[in-house]
Amino acid sequence: MKIALFTVILPELTPEKVAHGLAEHGYDGVEWRVHKDYHIPPDCPRATIRAIARLTHEHGLEVSNLGAYVPAGDVEGVKRLVAAAVGLGCPRVRLAGFEYTRDTPFQEQHEAVREKLLGIRPILADARVKALIETHHGTLAPSASGARRLLEGLPPDSFGVIYDPGNMIIEGREDCRMGLEILGDYLAYVHVKNCVWRPSGGRWCHQWAALREGMVDWPDTVAALKACGYEGYLSVENLYQVPLFRGLVGEVTGSDGAVRPVTDRLQEDIAYLRAIERTIREEARPRATRG
Repeated sequence: MKIALFTVILPELTPEKVAHGLAEHGYDGVEWRVHKDYHIPPDCPRATIRAIARLTHEHGLEVSNLGAYVPAGDVEGVKRLVAAAVGLGCPRVRLAGFEYTRDTPFQEQHEAVREKLLGIRPILADARVKALIETHHGTLAPSASGARRLLEGLPPDSFGVIYDPGNMIIEGREDCRMGLEILGDYLAYVHVKNCVWRPSGGRWCHQWAALREGMVDWPDTVAALKACGYEGYLSVENLYQVPLFRGLVGEVTGSDGAVRPVTDRLQEDIAYLRAIERTIREEARPRATRG
């Protein structure tokens, strides 16, 4: 598996500093955030896209995904996003617009989203870019099962799922091996973060946590991914102690107000994931060859 970083967790850095930092710490790819505040605006000019493509590739990185917030029903927005992906040599984009509300029956919401996805299928097929939905609390796809149901029957070469175990601690938790098998060919990408539930003010609240300390068992999850034949990206989206930035990432700041230094965000999590992979490889070696 290859390791990328979703730049949502580096709000302080320019694209130039992001690319330099990822290359310095041995990442394989970068998941650029597409948002008006940082790092790539949704209406980014073609010249800027070309410059970011050069910047990324000059640092030996692949563009693993575009982490966007464009609703699936925004056809023009999807066209612009897909064009940016093509310009960056990126094979996949994350879409939004799958929120669940109790004001409307589930089946009506489900069918409405399916119609929107079918409507953008030609755009994706022509560009050979895959649109991803993320397992995310508060949406129609909080679990692997929910995501599979939303995409069932749609072509896996145009649609896929970002498997996010950290989000599923909040809502949608399933056994990881079962969830990965349910997704099957729709498994396209993995976000890496962690989460815990703690009592606060007389109620239980979720908080982001360090990868080693949260409720997601990442060694078990990586082992399950490998057992299912996944060879794609693990993209670090560790929101633990990421600073409040322009009001957009406030939920990720620790309750104690602590902020992890940029260097820690760049090096600690990739080192942890590489160590997990080494351990799995060692355990898979025949016992007689272990030194």
